[in-house]
This record gives sequence, C-alpha cells and structure tokens, in this order.
Amino acid sequence: MRVAICDYGAGNTRSVTAALARLGAEAFVTSDPDAAFGAHLTVLPGVGSARSAMAALRASGLDDALRSRSTQGRPTLGICLGSQLMARALGSRVYPGATKEIGWGPVELTAAGRTSCLAPLSAENAVVLHWHGDTFDLPLGAVRLAFNTHYENQAFAHGAHALALQFHIEADPRRLEQWYVGHTVELAGPACRFPCCGRRPLTWRNGRRRKPVKS
Repeated sequence: MRVAICDYGAGNTRSVTAALARLGAEAFVTSDPDAAFGAHLTVLPGVGSARSAMAALRASGLDDALRSRSTQGRPTLGICLGSQLMARALGSRVYPGATKEIGWGPVELTAAGRTSCLAPLSAENAVVLHWHGDTFDLPLGAVRLAFNTHYENQAFAHGAHALALQFHIEADPRRLEQWYVGHTVELAGPACRFPCCGRRPLTWRNGRRRKPVKS
C-alpha cells in the first residue's frame, strides 16, 4: 500500500514515516498535490498553528488534493494539527483550548470508538502522546470516537474514509529524545499539563514539576 505523507512545513513527517515503515507500508513524503491525491492513503501530520498551516496547505495546493480525496471517498488520516485542519476543512471552528496537553496519557473511547480501529486504546494501560494547545468543534456529520478529561473531541471519523486524531498515535517512546530536545522551550513554559498514564495530571511552571493538581 502506497501512503503519501503530506509535507507542508509543519513537521512530524519523520515519526509518521517510521511508524508506517514498521507496519510494512510503502510510505513517502511529498508536497506534490498529484502524488498526495493518487496514494492509497494520505496522511496529514503536523504540529503548530492551524492558521499558518492552512495557509501553507493552500500555497502548496495540497488543500485541493485533500478536498478532492474527501469528495471521492479516498482514505485520509489527520494527526494532531492534521486533525484540526480536517475539522476546519469540514466547516468546524478551530480555537485555543482551555489547557495545553503535553505528555503521555489515555483517551476514553465512545461506543463508536470501541467498535472502530481505535478499539485497542480501550486497554487499561493504553496511552498516547498528547501535544497540543488548540482544539476543534466536531464537524457536521462526523462521529466522535474518543475524548478525555480535558477535551471532548480527541478523535472523529467522517464517513468511512476519513479519520482524525488529536493525539500522536504514531509516536514511539523509545525514539522521542530528539522531539523532546526540540521542544525544551515549550516544555519549560507556564502551565503545561501532563496526562501521566492514567494518574492525575502534573503542572509544570517555570521548568519545575509541581504537585499533581485536580482535573
């Protein structure tokens, strides 16, 4: 299966490529709209601001390719920033969330989520990597698949061909040292909340870990 990973300057292409390689997929990174449209599966990754990312998508022409895939029912996966862009493309609002989620933690699955491809995340010790400060409203016609204490929309499906994940399901904890180093300023910032593998979140202020706070 050929999988196109869209490169529009928002990063996160390496971890997605590595995850797909472990699954045996023939993945390639591209900024070519035709290549993105023609793949069996197209992945929209990314971290950062939805507003600047949408502008970059338009400049590259990838937004038209993704819109055409959606119209024709071709499989598309959005990860983190990619999920926000998918929500915006489907007419929903993307906006700053009440708290910044950074760290490993669980998500809760809805009834629809428990019968979806996300079913393994219902396991007791299953955790994913959260790394976002923005969120989105559920698009019209979409089905909510996952939520947690801080955000009601952690994943959704739109039809049988589009899946959007607010979290990083592709992240490998053994290979994230470079990621952490690259985000040291953000990690040391004020009031970053860490969902800690099922325990109460920790709050980080001025680079120092404080006691758990109530959710």
